[in-house]
Amino acid sequence: MSITVKDIASLAGVSHVTVLRVLNGNPNVKQKTKEKVLAIAREHNYVTNRLARNLSGKKSNTIGLIITDIANPLFAEIVRGADDVFAQNHYQTIIYNSDNKKALASKGLINMKELRVAGLLVAVPSLEEETFLHELEHIDLPFVSLSLTKSPDCDFVAFDDERGGYLLGKHIAEAGHRRMICLTPEEVSTRPTKLRLKGLRAAFQEHGITLSEEDIIVAGFGYEDGYRMADRILQIGGVTVVVCLFDSIAVGLLRRLKELGVSVPDDMAVAGFDDNEANGYLETRLTSVALPKYTLGQQAGKLLLDKLNQTDDLVQPIQQIMVEPVLMVRESTHRGSI
Repeated sequence: MSITVKDIASLAGVSHVTVLRVLNGNPNVKQKTKEKVLAIAREHNYVTNRLARNLSGKKSNTIGLIITDIANPLFAEIVRGADDVFAQNHYQTIIYNSDNKKALASKGLINMKELRVAGLLVAVPSLEEETFLHELEHIDLPFVSLSLTKSPDCDFVAFDDERGGYLLGKHIAEAGHRRMICLTPEEVSTRPTKLRLKGLRAAFQEHGITLSEEDIIVAGFGYEDGYRMADRILQIGGVTVVVCLFDSIAVGLLRRLKELGVSVPDDMAVAGFDDNEANGYLETRLTSVALPKYTLGQQAGKLLLDKLNQTDDLVQPIQQIMVEPVLMVRESTHRGSI
C-alpha cells in the first residue's frame, strides 16, 4: 500500500502543508524538518516528480490553472488577474481547459502533476463537484479553488452568486415587475445557477413575489439560445421582464426582440448576469450583475502564493473568500440614460 502525504505528515509530526512545502522545494522550512520529511519519504519509497525534482535542488516556478471554459470572457479576466500576480513574483502559468467536464478536469489534475507545477488554481466543474473535490484534495499539491465549495478544508476565492441574485431580484421587484421568466444556462441543481436563483427568490419573497418552477427555463449558454427563446416567451401571457442568468443569453434575446418589434424596456425588460464588457455598448445597454473578475484572479493568485511561501511548520487557517458583486443598472430595465 502506497504512503500518502498525510501519512508522511503523521509520521514526521508536522502538518500535511509542511510536507507539501518540503516536496515542492519551498526554502522556508527548517532544515531539520526538511531532512526528517525527506527521510520518511525515501524510507517508504514515496517517489513523485516533485520529490525527484526537489532532491536535485530544483524548484518549480510554474503554476497550473484549470478552468472550465477558455472561451468564456469571465475566465479570461480571472486568468489575467492571476497571471499578473504570478508574473510579478517570477512564476509562469500553464492553462488547461476542462470544458466544464469532470473527466477532463480530472485528467487536467494528472497532467499538472506530471508537469511538476508548484501549485494550482482550479475552477471546479459544476457537475460531479463532490467527486472532483475529493480528487483535488488528494492531489498532493497546494491549490486554491476558484469556485465556492462546501468543503471546510478547501481554500477558495469565489463570487458571491447568491448575493448577486439578490441584488438583481431586488432591483426587478422595486421596478414594479410581478410576472417574470428566468432563463438559466444549465440545470437549476448546478452551481452557480442554484445560488443565483436562491438570491433571486429571497429578494422576490421580500416583495411578495413567487418565482415558480414553471417560470424557470433552461436555455443554454449561447447567444443563439437566448435568440430562440424570445418567440417562446412572447407566447406566455403577462411577462414584463426576463432575467437571464448568463449575459450571452440576454444579448441573443435582445436581438430577437428587436427583430420582432418588441421595445425594451417599455414592452419587456431584460437583465443579465456576469456583465461582459460589451454590455454597455449594446444598442439597448444591458442591466447586469458585474462580477469583479480581475480582482478575483488577483486575490486567488495572492492566496496561492501565500500557501507556497508559508514560513512556519503550523497548519495555516483555511481561507474562504467571497468576492462581492455589483449591480449595473442600465437601459434594458430602466428608461432613459442613467
